[in-house]
Amino acid sequence: MSSAHARMVSEDLKENLTALLRQNPSLTPDEAMKQAEAMMLANNPFQPPTGRRCPINDLPNELLGHIFFLGTYDDDEEEEEEEDEDEHSDDEDTFDLARRWETSSEGPSDDASSAPDDTKHKDDDEMGSCSDSSGSSSSFSSDDDDDDVRRLPFQVVASHVCSKWRSVALSTPSLWTTINICPYDRPFARCRAYIERSGGLPLNLDIDLTLEEYQVDIEGDEDRGVQVDVDGDGEGEITTITITPFSDATMGDHDSDDSTDPADNGCSDEDIDLILDIVCPHSRRWRSMAVAATHYKSIHRVLVRFDTLPPAPLLEEMQLQHLAEEDLDPEAVFNPSSLKLPYFVPFQGKAPKLRSLSLWGIHFAWDEACLDEGNAATTTTSITSPQSPRTTLFDSMEQLTELELAYHVSDVRPSFAALASILRRSLLLTKLALSASGPAGSPSDWFIPGTKVLQKIALPKLSELDLRFHEPDYAVGLIHVLDMPSLRHLTIDFDSADYTDFVKALAGESVSDRTAQFTSGRKQRSILSGLEFLKICNLPCDKRSRDLLLGELQNVKHLFLKCVSEDVADMFTRLQNPNPSATSSEGLETTVMFCPLLKTLSTTDITGKEMIEVVRAREAAGVPLAKVCMCEVDIVTPKDSKWLYAHLLEGLDMFVNSDEEEEVMTDEEGEWEDEGADFL
Repeated sequence: MSSAHARMVSEDLKENLTALLRQNPSLTPDEAMKQAEAMMLANNPFQPPTGRRCPINDLPNELLGHIFFLGTYDDDEEEEEEEDEDEHSDDEDTFDLARRWETSSEGPSDDASSAPDDTKHKDDDEMGSCSDSSGSSSSFSSDDDDDDVRRLPFQVVASHVCSKWRSVALSTPSLWTTINICPYDRPFARCRAYIERSGGLPLNLDIDLTLEEYQVDIEGDEDRGVQVDVDGDGEGEITTITITPFSDATMGDHDSDDSTDPADNGCSDEDIDLILDIVCPHSRRWRSMAVAATHYKSIHRVLVRFDTLPPAPLLEEMQLQHLAEEDLDPEAVFNPSSLKLPYFVPFQGKAPKLRSLSLWGIHFAWDEACLDEGNAATTTTSITSPQSPRTTLFDSMEQLTELELAYHVSDVRPSFAALASILRRSLLLTKLALSASGPAGSPSDWFIPGTKVLQKIALPKLSELDLRFHEPDYAVGLIHVLDMPSLRHLTIDFDSADYTDFVKALAGESVSDRTAQFTSGRKQRSILSGLEFLKICNLPCDKRSRDLLLGELQNVKHLFLKCVSEDVADMFTRLQNPNPSATSSEGLETTVMFCPLLKTLSTTDITGKEMIEVVRAREAAGVPLAKVCMCEVDIVTPKDSKWLYAHLLEGLDMFVNSDEEEEVMTDEEGEWEDEGADFL
């Protein structure tokens, strides 16, 4: 209880106590105190009602169902935050109960719902029983008992409170539209139950085939599962939920020999086919589809099936990821070569509502030329028939607002003409990410035919760009090819080379003789001068370029620096120094700092002491920071935190560092908020 709240309670209690003693002087202090407490608790909404009355059940079923829906929404938000935090915890064996709790054949006892026996058996099947000979199932648990006690999915808890809530939950389709699937869920009864309960609503599907992630969790772990026991009071309410690891005795025949890889039978072709057999008949209802796999043969099997599906009229988001170790060699070719062709055309090339597309190491038919190549290479197969559509998925993406291409080796990248056509047709595109991917060839291949002038790709609405893992010349070429007048957010992550020319290209300056041909000697617009947010993970360049970059950031309001490298750390240090090439607007000899409009500074690998020096210097120069965000693993003492809170209008936030996403935790409130550092 906060001090202010405690003070209010104390004042109310004192007032009631005084009134009672004044009205009835014969009361002893103890008697008066009991009566005062009873008066205060009489209308307390946090006190359970007396008797068997349950006021919430007086609500209409439709309103109660909407309350359940809001509970699942909050549940999803909290789960994402917890997963991000768990990625960085010391315990790598955390059991994902919220995802796999229902694989126990026991499940939450239907005694708690007072349902008839025939309904109980049906519900058990729907909840996804996957029993072995002992009546238990194989999931994975942590050695730490505290980590085993995780929240169940909200809609599942709500459906097991009482018979009324169960009826409302099972008849509210919106509670069951988000489905996470992995091979360890087999025989996938839970997935079938969710699809049945979702009615005809659009589905959000996440298929996780990254088995190595789970192999790490179970290696050397004797307790490979949990059992969920639910005890009821016989009156339709749950009283306790107990989660216990399976012992060797309860594992029975399901326990595998120590010499056998636990995942050897985890992601078979049969499992993938079974998953697809369940979800593909509902492809017209898909609102979002995400598939991640460690082995390309797994994702290839999915693509073969997607290639046969009808149009997806409701599909808005699709994310396909081959999560193998990235090969950043620009000369690398696709492996295995036997799976390179054909180029697939999912949904007959028709997904008219698609807004967000992310492809990691996955290649489709980028244009008609890819279809011709695929058909020529598969004349003896039936995967791509002669009647294959003469359109690609990218021909119907007028609604596309977010596109991410990542980790495509040279021989499966889209040609410059294909990518240019895709981007030019995406008139609503606001976010573009190119990580070790982009147009095939080198910038010298992107010239207007018969000239030495680079072609331009106009992206009038693009506001966010993410560039990672490109060679310097390639990165310079991209900057000159992409015409982005509305760009406000930029993320950069390059290493192992000199990117001085890239910085000059961003600033609109002429570059070295090697890359000067890209500009034909024309003065370019400074991309940096229009930015409001800049994130630099790594950017090797010379000292002058670092000054040039910071000097161009006249409008940046949020700067994110990952100071692992000396180059980025030096940029951080320069934020406390005057800009040597700048003068005040009045021409007076006043100090002009880099990034004069900067309000939020986020960093990694910076100590609290170093941050204080920058905050103090900018405050003294009249360009104070309003907020700083620092990585929670960096050295920030309580004294540092106190000083920063005292000198920053919006205070200090601590975040958990992640390569994929930056989640910021408010140090004062202990809550999480998404800073939007990465957009995909």
